[in-house]
Amino acid sequence: MILYRHRDHTGGVVNYASLLTKHLNKSKYSCYHFSQGLKPSCHKSILIPIAYILQAIIFPFILLKENPSLVHVNTSYQWGSMARDSYVIHISRLLGYPTLTFIHGWNWDLAQKIKRNRILKLLTSKTLNRSDLIIVLSQTFKDDLTSIDVDESRISLSSTMVDTKGFQPTKKEIKKPMRILFCSRMAREKGPYEVLQSIKIVKKKYPRARFWFIGDGPALDDLKDLSKKLKITESVKFLGYVSRSRKIKVFQMSHIFLFPTYYSEGFPTVIIEAMASGNAIISTKNAGITRAIHNGHNGYLLSTMPANPKEIAELIVHLIENEMEVRLMSSRNVKASGRYDVGVVTKAIETHYSRIIKVNG
Repeated sequence: MILYRHRDHTGGVVNYASLLTKHLNKSKYSCYHFSQGLKPSCHKSILIPIAYILQAIIFPFILLKENPSLVHVNTSYQWGSMARDSYVIHISRLLGYPTLTFIHGWNWDLAQKIKRNRILKLLTSKTLNRSDLIIVLSQTFKDDLTSIDVDESRISLSSTMVDTKGFQPTKKEIKKPMRILFCSRMAREKGPYEVLQSIKIVKKKYPRARFWFIGDGPALDDLKDLSKKLKITESVKFLGYVSRSRKIKVFQMSHIFLFPTYYSEGFPTVIIEAMASGNAIISTKNAGITRAIHNGHNGYLLSTMPANPKEIAELIVHLIENEMEVRLMSSRNVKASGRYDVGVVTKAIETHYSRIIKVNG
């Protein structure tokens, strides 16, 4: 049994769980999806809290009916997610079902509050230690958990995953004018404002450089207005939400990928997509990103969060002026992205499944 939001939602967790269930060895595993929450169309509905209460009530009965060999919980280190999924973990263990807990997102403020509060620390460690295995996306997350007395032997590092072969270009041409891409939900904490401010600086030296923005979100209209105020509209194209096929094409046509996020990230799927499509990457030292991007090798990690637009601009200019470096980074990223391919990561998860099921007899 795998728990995650309704399949119609977008985002890293749903994408991960959907890929996992699709690529698991069907001769060994069959999956039941216990959907948490409501469809995206009901996202702002007052029915949401009612839905979670009802799902909490019916969960034990569904669990007993389906009688799974394992319960796979997909959660985030956020107040709401931890409260909801702590219940799931305790009920699963109370009824005798092995549990794998995958923590995707990470809230740094919450992590610090739990460390400082003895009651929260005790409740969190007791809950997570009931899981047979806890998977996290960075060593930092693992260190945070062990610091609150979560059993280190129960914690394993993994990654998100992408069908990397679908993103890999048949031929990547690196030439001026450079095409620079930002892809995310358009929200302040993802860094789009810093990107726009950096464009004004880059444009003074390289007016032909082109910047593409993929994604929808609450800040989109404000970002369009800002681009007009900064007088950079001729250099910027807001593509909004695009289909998967269109997204892949734009990624393959781009040369540099920008992601100056200071959101509570786990290991953003978009980083792997950018790697697989052969982009040099400029991002922040945020969570699992530091596992994949290494300064001067396959990209650059910004020194601050939120990022300084001047630093972003300087790195963009540096890459524009060093095509050979972009070529090398492109090649390295395509090759390195194979570590995060859906087939590789799914097999690793299957190994965890087999071990947990075997231990629990």
